[in-house]
Amino acid sequence: MIKTFLPNYTKKIAFALYLVAVVFSCIANVDSFLSGYHDASTKAEYNPKNITYDRIPNNLEKRYTWISLAFSFTGLLMYIFSKEKVEDEYMQLLRIKALTWSIVLTWLAVIFTMTFISPLEGLYVLQFQLVAFLGSFACLKRFE
Repeated sequence: MIKTFLPNYTKKIAFALYLVAVVFSCIANVDSFLSGYHDASTKAEYNPKNITYDRIPNNLEKRYTWISLAFSFTGLLMYIFSKEKVEDEYMQLLRIKALTWSIVLTWLAVIFTMTFISPLEGLYVLQFQLVAFLGSFACLKRFE
């Protein structure tokens, strides 16, 4: 049985923490985005090859990525362990089904990425599993 330990209002706090994680992730990957955008752009008027996009130092980029992951995990776990407005046995059943679906989806995604793309790091697999749990729980709540 999956226990819920936090009150319902912590969902709003968890969502805010997840938004902070998205902001830090965008800041950490702005150089890669700019580089990829200008390399792929064929209609750019000014696209010399000697432009560098290192606006954020590499060590600061890694730090922002770790901060983003920490806020993301904290927000997702807070959201998962917070109660619903009406918490009963049916919600517990839906949580167990959602956990099962998230494990299945995570394994399918890991197998797909290892086969066709490249192996994922463990923290991203965990983050995908948490997001898959929330998505499957929301779908089960809505459609069952």
